[in-house]
Amino acid sequence: MATASLQQDLLPPPTAVDNIHKVYSIAITCAVLGVFASLVVLLRLGLRIRARAFGRDDWAVIPALVSH
Repeated sequence: MATASLQQDLLPPPTAVDNIHKVYSIAITCAVLGVFASLVVLLRLGLRIRARAFGRDDWAVIPALVSH
C-alpha cells in the first residue's frame, strides 16, 4: 500500500488543460447587460441634453459610465 501512494506522489502534473467544464454563460450575460446598461445611460444623457434639463445627477453618471 505504501508503494501505491509513493507512485502517486511521483507522477508529474497533467500537461493538457481540459476546458470542457468551462461555462461562458455568465460572462456572456455580464457583457450583454453591460452593453445594454451603457446604451440606456447614453440614451438618457442624449435625451436630457436635448431637453436642456442636464442636472447634477447626469454629471455624476458620466464618470460612472466611463469607469464601468
